[in-house]
Amino acid sequence: MTDTSLAKDTRSRMTRHEHLQYGWLGAEPPHHTNTCNDLFVHELAERLATWQFLDGNLPLARKDKYEMRTRAFIRQKMDRVCAGRAVPRSDVKALDLAFARGLPIYEIRWRRTMPLLENSGQDEMIRQYCAEPDSMNNWVFGLVVHFKNIEGLAGDEIREAQDTHIIEAIEQYEHNERIGWNQLVTAMKGR
Repeated sequence: MTDTSLAKDTRSRMTRHEHLQYGWLGAEPPHHTNTCNDLFVHELAERLATWQFLDGNLPLARKDKYEMRTRAFIRQKMDRVCAGRAVPRSDVKALDLAFARGLPIYEIRWRRTMPLLENSGQDEMIRQYCAEPDSMNNWVFGLVVHFKNIEGLAGDEIREAQDTHIIEAIEQYEHNERIGWNQLVTAMKGR
């Protein structure tokens, strides 16, 4: 890790110890959430549990318990993010692909070993790509969620899959910028 990359990570408002408002402004679910609330956490945990089940890593008998633990796991990180207490590099990382284009997009990072899964020796990783537009000082906006799969993949394949989602987040950021973040927040609050 270079001093330059750490400096970018610490620029995130998610690390500044100030309360933030959270909103989901991505193209795909989770939808209908405008705070760092239980609905967002529930939807994300449900998506991950379904993905693990469909991928053959989670037996149906363990799905509810896995989902409950995942909600608590996600909730803990989102509480730190919304309180502005995320840890640079560990919880939040600047995205070089976005910063090269002058876009303030960060990665919220989750990593854990999950013993309920069939492949319990492998860590489970979730990435959420979030925008911090200059025009919305006390907001952070979720754009894309990436469930990082490393099983049986080479380093280049893992980076390529993740970069695909990062590019999707950049495109979503640019789309939201054209519409206007203020207008999107007004529409989001009206749901």
